[in-house]
Amino acid sequence: MFAHSLTARLTTKLALFLSNCRKGSKTAAALDRLAASLSAVFAASTLAKVLWHRDVSPPIWHKSLLYRLYRAPQWLLGKILLPISRLAGKSLPASITYRAYKYTTARPYLLFIICGILALAALALLPFSLALKLLAAAAVLFPVLHNTGWGLFLLAFALPFVTNEMLLLLAGLVGVSFAVHSVLKGRLKLFPLPVEPALVIYLLTAVLATLGSATLKGSLRDLAMYAFSFLAFFVLINQIKTKKELKTFLIIALLSGLLVALFGIYQYLTGAPMEEGWIDPVRGSGITVRVYSFFGNPNVLAEYLLMLIPFAAALFFTAKKPQAKLFYLITACTLALCLLLTFSRGGLLGLLVAAVFFILLKDRRLIILLLIAALIGAAAMPDVFLQRFSSIGDPQDTSTAYRLTVWKETLGMVKDYPLTGVGLGYQAFQKMYPYYMLDRTKRPFHSHNAYLQIMAEMGIIGLLAFLWLLAGIFKRGMKALGTSRDKFLSHTVMAALSALLGILTQGIAEVIIYMPKITMLFWLTAAVIFLCLKLESQEADAS
Repeated sequence: MFAHSLTARLTTKLALFLSNCRKGSKTAAALDRLAASLSAVFAASTLAKVLWHRDVSPPIWHKSLLYRLYRAPQWLLGKILLPISRLAGKSLPASITYRAYKYTTARPYLLFIICGILALAALALLPFSLALKLLAAAAVLFPVLHNTGWGLFLLAFALPFVTNEMLLLLAGLVGVSFAVHSVLKGRLKLFPLPVEPALVIYLLTAVLATLGSATLKGSLRDLAMYAFSFLAFFVLINQIKTKKELKTFLIIALLSGLLVALFGIYQYLTGAPMEEGWIDPVRGSGITVRVYSFFGNPNVLAEYLLMLIPFAAALFFTAKKPQAKLFYLITACTLALCLLLTFSRGGLLGLLVAAVFFILLKDRRLIILLLIAALIGAAAMPDVFLQRFSSIGDPQDTSTAYRLTVWKETLGMVKDYPLTGVGLGYQAFQKMYPYYMLDRTKRPFHSHNAYLQIMAEMGIIGLLAFLWLLAGIFKRGMKALGTSRDKFLSHTVMAALSALLGILTQGIAEVIIYMPKITMLFWLTAAVIFLCLKLESQEADAS
């Protein structure tokens, strides 16, 4: 339908016309020569050799004390679990309990009857509220423990709707399910990650920052957030086995995001309440609503939407059926509209960076279409949006001035604790912040800059480990794009890289590794890159 519509045909003709005009122009030739020159200069630079061509050599890493400390608990756990796995593999299939379980799960009608009886018993014997909670817990517990893949799908859908505590519990439950099934099937090895040294140092720095924190109890909260986020990171990479499962995971996440975006648009139409500090009372007087949907804060909602939009674009380009293309296009536009209604300047800037990067990876000729779409959008956009986004970097804007003040104060904290930081998490930051306050009227939750926040919490070593880990992730993603032959996998990697770059851009004005939901989605997005590498490798081995 969409492929044969007048809009699609006109867009295609315009793209071909602009592409042909560009090919023969002097501007295009000059830009190509400039790009080739810059590429040659960068390829010969020391920075490129360090970040791109050189890795920590496996022999060096495998002989290090840090690697041995990292492998020791894994070796010990393997020694303990291997006999258990063998024993379970021999005795479990013959047990009455296991046979009853398999018999019941193979017959959905029987399972439905048993669940109905248990539900009626719970409602009859227990208080109504307690019975509902137990039934809801059972409704989640059983399918997740039965199938780890179902748990991942539930995690992708439930992420924006449940509380932070429930999300971490769900991620932990998925991890338990993965561990149990791995032991029962004898699969005790994880997919090897090429960023292992940076990942180990980053997590070790987080642990040390917790132990030396200004508030140990507060830092343990964030350490748990890190632990469960990386647990979901590893489970996603090792659990998903096929492209179909990966696509299902992405579609479920997008469906969840679509509901979030629709509710955000509903908030704008009905006029959701807005906190005073969210807008400049003078320069933003025309803004009466900033949507936040289920996240409670418009900037956090923008971070969530920003990481989903590139995947909608990737599925649009790889879908074969016109109906599917239309759905993904509508989904991407709905998510983008909701992001626009957050009035998050950092979110919009991150979206522009993500869109440009995605198009450069996809086909740089499409930049012309993006430019035309941006000009048309700017011309049709109400003045209140243009005024809001034109204030990016304006020191007279109260929000910008506030951020600049917080950055100065945070730098003072970093100067006093350059190596160790004050402790992991926003609570340690808040405890130390009063000693560095220049503006005594406000006390922020964080520094409003992801990179300053990491330095304040974990020191310069934590920031370097974080940047090293990101460099490794982007390096693998870019190399995968150069060798991938699969359209779906290559576009998914493009989307993941674009989403990460977009959210890292927003991280200049917001702390992105702060809320458990955003932190988990950030690392799941990074995990998608390694998952695509694994699936690509499996296809290459099979062929």
